[in-house]
Amino acid sequence: MDDHIIHELLTLQMDGIRKYIDQQDHQSVRKAMNALAAYLMSRGLKPPSALNQWFEWLARPVGTWVDSSHEDLFNLAEPVFDRRIKDISFAAFCFSQRFGSTDDYQTRPVLQVRDHCKQHHSEEGYVRFRSILTQSKFAVLDQEDYVRLISDEKDLIIREQLMKCYERIDDWREYRKCPRCGWTLHFERGEWRCGTYNACWKVSKHGFIHPKAFRFKKGSRVYRLKPGIHRSVLVPGLPEQRIYEKVRKTYPQAELYPNFDHDGDIRVDLGGCRVLFDVKSYLSPHGLAKHLELSKNGENVQVIVIPSEYEVEGGPLYVKRLKSRLSGRKDLQIISERKIIRYLKEKERREQIQCV
Repeated sequence: MDDHIIHELLTLQMDGIRKYIDQQDHQSVRKAMNALAAYLMSRGLKPPSALNQWFEWLARPVGTWVDSSHEDLFNLAEPVFDRRIKDISFAAFCFSQRFGSTDDYQTRPVLQVRDHCKQHHSEEGYVRFRSILTQSKFAVLDQEDYVRLISDEKDLIIREQLMKCYERIDDWREYRKCPRCGWTLHFERGEWRCGTYNACWKVSKHGFIHPKAFRFKKGSRVYRLKPGIHRSVLVPGLPEQRIYEKVRKTYPQAELYPNFDHDGDIRVDLGGCRVLFDVKSYLSPHGLAKHLELSKNGENVQVIVIPSEYEVEGGPLYVKRLKSRLSGRKDLQIISERKIIRYLKEKERREQIQCV
């Protein structure tokens, strides 16, 4: 079984333990129990049917219910739950520190491809890989299109990592197709939602009104991008691709994901200078400000670009509020998507004046 599946299973158990202890969150426990039950039944083991049985399973050495092929992922001699301290075990803590959240783990193929392409000086390969993950037409595929996509990639390392970005879904008829990102919508609390954070619904003008079903043949095997890739790569990648295409129409020399992301998302060479753009898809200007305060952008990033749909969702003063919050960051400029071409033209004009 794929390490990614075991990682998600173990992470769900730890999340359930922590939230039950801290908040008596029975919803997280049910989610964890259901996932554990499904896994145990797939291995012919009796699943837990009550809370005490769930804790009993998690207090056993993981190697008693997880295959030994996953020994590099977790210390199989240790449990997930430590009865003595009534919390996750030290082995579980080390696991979470080493691999991070499920989303973090699922996006590791992107880092693997970036490192591989850096080593082999193949910026083209990295851009090609990232571009696949940021196009809605590749979000959900039947087996025929999935096999074609994988086999078309000639670099074997990139091909292997691309496969790790997808998961098979057997219940694809229960989903609907997101009209924005092409991923799977699930029905929850009386409405169709796209992923955990439902970002596509929030930035859509009219929400999801009668979303369409997937039109795959009966009996088709269907694959979708894993949730971590969807949230961290596909959803923010949609405006990155759109803005890049918009810039490229006026400035054909524009580059996407330049210098393996170290120069932001888009780079434009104006002759006398290079302009570096980083596209930020945050629903709240305060959330983006906090992110920029706590983390360093690409080494040379000059301009933060706010996609139009996020500016609309965040309110008419989105950019103004962000600038106010980051008034001390003289190394950054902040603009909206609709002003990016004007910004480049003014920058180009100033460069020409200086050269005269």
